[in-house]
Amino acid sequence: MPNPFKNPLSLFKSPLFHCLFLAGIYVSVQWFNQPPPEVAVSTQEIAAFEEELRKSFGGNQKIDRNKIISQLAEDKIIYNEAKKAGFDRLDTVITRLANVADFLQLVPKDSSLEQRYQAALAMKLDETDIVVRRQMITLFKTALKSSAPTHTPSEQNIQNRYDQNQAQYIQAARYAFSHVYLQQNKQNAGQNDRQQAEKLRVLLVENYIPDADNIKPVMDKAIASGNVFYGGHYFNLQNQRQIARHFGQSFAENIAEAPLQQWSQPIASAFGLHLIWLSESTPAKPKPLSEVRLSIERELSMQAQEQHYQQHLDRLTSKYKVLLESADGEYKRFDNGIAQQQEGAAQ
Repeated sequence: MPNPFKNPLSLFKSPLFHCLFLAGIYVSVQWFNQPPPEVAVSTQEIAAFEEELRKSFGGNQKIDRNKIISQLAEDKIIYNEAKKAGFDRLDTVITRLANVADFLQLVPKDSSLEQRYQAALAMKLDETDIVVRRQMITLFKTALKSSAPTHTPSEQNIQNRYDQNQAQYIQAARYAFSHVYLQQNKQNAGQNDRQQAEKLRVLLVENYIPDADNIKPVMDKAIASGNVFYGGHYFNLQNQRQIARHFGQSFAENIAEAPLQQWSQPIASAFGLHLIWLSESTPAKPKPLSEVRLSIERELSMQAQEQHYQQHLDRLTSKYKVLLESADGEYKRFDNGIAQQQEGAAQ
């Protein structure tokens, strides 16, 4: 038999080449004509999801039905892809299914882990057990995100992020203060308490104005004219959020209006009334880039990871056809959310 490879032109005349060529065309046509995989969303699943949202967020929560359908379809797609990738063989999944099989007594008590696992698969518990499905979906999503290449933001990107988001990198105004505390008289509260505080303020203004040389001694005497406050009487520079943790939000807002290095009007808190000596305040100002660089780098890296994950997820979902159960019980193509992306990809 002549060797066709000695004469390349004779190869194209070979019956073997013709057979292989036609077979390749047939396989290609079959592959391109293969229908896309499908996932179906039932009205029962939608109703269950809506009920779960109402229980979590209250009955007045506005529910976007299309988003629910898209989420249910996406979870089904991810579950299918996770199963294709072998996530149903992960140790946590095998153990869970084996334990369920044991609980349902699907196999004898002395059965091995693998036997119990196979019994669960035979009953399709990997598809119906909500814990297993959630495990596989979560683990597959995590794997997709972890597959993103390491992203090191450029100096220009870091600078741009800093310049464009100055409001995020503001150091809040801070206040250093001391206070004289008057506890509430529960038997004679209200106006009388405030009158007592006003009288004490007059006393403080007349007798206890500290200067640079005797701040602590004078302030100690002023504090002694009131009641003991077990949270302390001296507070270094703190922002309003930190102050609110000690005294409440209203107190923190009022201290911003207190005059600097003067005795304030009585300011109420949940504990009683306070006369404030605001010794120092610093205005809100942007933090320097050096202080927020690491935070910006993390933000940009997470953003790149999320974009990589979403692109990968979009490629997976675009391969699927999403069917939605209609009022007459038939399943028809869903034309919102994921389905719209499919139509765009098909064009």
